[in-house]
Amino acid sequence: PKLDLYLSFDFNWNPACAIAAQLRGEEIFFIREFYLKNSDTFELSETVALWVSSLNHNERIFIFGDATGNSRTANSKQTNWQIVNNAFRKHKLKTAKRYGDSNPAVLDRVLSVNNLMISDRLFFCSEMVPELVKDLETVAWKGDAIDKSDIARSHISDAMGYLVFGAFPYKKAKVTGGAIGPIPGLPV
Repeated sequence: PKLDLYLSFDFNWNPACAIAAQLRGEEIFFIREFYLKNSDTFELSETVALWVSSLNHNERIFIFGDATGNSRTANSKQTNWQIVNNAFRKHKLKTAKRYGDSNPAVLDRVLSVNNLMISDRLFFCSEMVPELVKDLETVAWKGDAIDKSDIARSHISDAMGYLVFGAFPYKKAKVTGGAIGPIPGLPV
């Protein structure tokens, strides 16, 4: 309860996904997933905000996720990120934006996740994140991208990848040097 909360969103309608984690030093612990079938950003945001409210969490809340959520669609006058921020404000939850104006390269996200896995710094309880487990068991690299042929897969692991890259970036250009570190300006 004394650790900051890290949330990451991937915007889809089926499934709409978000994931929650906490960092302890150089390690990341995924503690909860939100995998809503036939849903939307409004329902996902409200579900996540309600869960966070139920925690009586007094530490900082950082928001990561898909930068394309900054775009409006024909379905709403608001962007996905405006919807998320409105839900958190409604519940009087203060958050800090950690998503960028553009997404990191898919390969950089994958390398960041793989780096934490091989260095035993990424943890989760499989009962709390069952869809993430399915993604990690089935999503594969095909050619020069992630195979997204199964529309139910890759979204929750994309949300995880945005968060991992934001917290511990590992870029293709730095594979040999390996400059890994926490989010600048945040204590670890």
